[in-house]
Amino acid sequence: MRGKGWDIPKKRNKTTGELEEGNVIYVLGTVDGKFYRKSTGKEATKLNIAWIKKNHRDVLLKLIDKENTKQEKTNLESYGLKVIEATARGRNTNTQKEKEGYLKNHILPYFEAKKLFFIEDIKTTEIEMWQNFMLEKRSTSTTKKCKDTLSLIMNKAVADDIIHKNYVALADAITVTTKKRVPYTAGEVTTLIKESEGWFKVFLYLIFSTGVRTGEAIGLMWDDIDFNNGFIDLKRSITKGRVTEEKGNSTIEDFINNDYRIVENNNTNKTKNHTRLIPLDHTTRDMLMKHFEERTQDKWVFVSKYNTCFSDSKTVNKYYWKPLLNKTKIEDKDLYTSRHTYVTIMKNNGADEAWLKSVGGWTQSSRVLNDVYFTHQSSKKDIEMANNFFYIVNEKEKQESCY
Repeated sequence: MRGKGWDIPKKRNKTTGELEEGNVIYVLGTVDGKFYRKSTGKEATKLNIAWIKKNHRDVLLKLIDKENTKQEKTNLESYGLKVIEATARGRNTNTQKEKEGYLKNHILPYFEAKKLFFIEDIKTTEIEMWQNFMLEKRSTSTTKKCKDTLSLIMNKAVADDIIHKNYVALADAITVTTKKRVPYTAGEVTTLIKESEGWFKVFLYLIFSTGVRTGEAIGLMWDDIDFNNGFIDLKRSITKGRVTEEKGNSTIEDFINNDYRIVENNNTNKTKNHTRLIPLDHTTRDMLMKHFEERTQDKWVFVSKYNTCFSDSKTVNKYYWKPLLNKTKIEDKDLYTSRHTYVTIMKNNGADEAWLKSVGGWTQSSRVLNDVYFTHQSSKKDIEMANNFFYIVNEKEKQESCY
């Protein structure tokens, strides 16, 4: 029996092989250019046949929708990027790029290799397998950041009714371990500076004797330096092509075009203080003064071959720091370790910890000096010590050479 939009197809007898009258109602029709024929599972009674004559179209559409809903899953990549973009308001541009990088470089490659393209297919055990894989390849800190990114995506998937629970939250917790950096010795500092040349020699004098971050050093402008009183009025940092000040951040190009100012109050940086006063070692001040007299432009202290500021410390690291290490045969503890070297030498020679936190840009509640640096009252005394940093280095080098 067959009507418009419905059918009761005959069925073949399994014993005789002959066609017999069927007893299950089917609905059929074309939807969006595609022909469908679906079983309703309902017995072909008079009552059901009467009902299907009136409702066959609605039944077909419901069956198709149920099937499509079951087949369609949420792609991890597209949904993950959507979530990261939707939650971007609380991040600065660099952090946003890092978040995207965690997804693209550390999360997607693993799960796609496992053929787990959809959020619905990723359960706790697979997450823990991925987590173990990450811990073998990356630091606990990087693994934790990647896990937090995946957890953010899963949380939003729960909120959007895509999954019932955040399986990342059920995975084993990661304990982040902070590896203490081994500072450069006084002898290594002396050798590195002695074998450096030009503006980079001045750069090394500055970062080793003040503990400023490399991004803060390349963001230094001449107006920030008080030569008379021997201080730097630190105001900014440059990282990955962006200038960050207390008020906000922008591209280097916009910063320059806006008369070297941040015009939009958009700073989402909550962890690093780039605004503080830093005393200058007497030798470093003299080096900076000489560098000022030989300057090629009046704004930036350290300029690239294009006579403008560096866009990122990676350039300095690749083209100046690495070659210097190859030349001196000194172990690469990375350029950032200059900051740790300063704190180590100052702390081991009696500098007040609260004062060091202030100069270094940490909050007074921070445990960074204990957790990261090797350890061994007055502000005036500390400043005098800072202003004689290289005197301390030279004395320590003499002691080291006696052993």
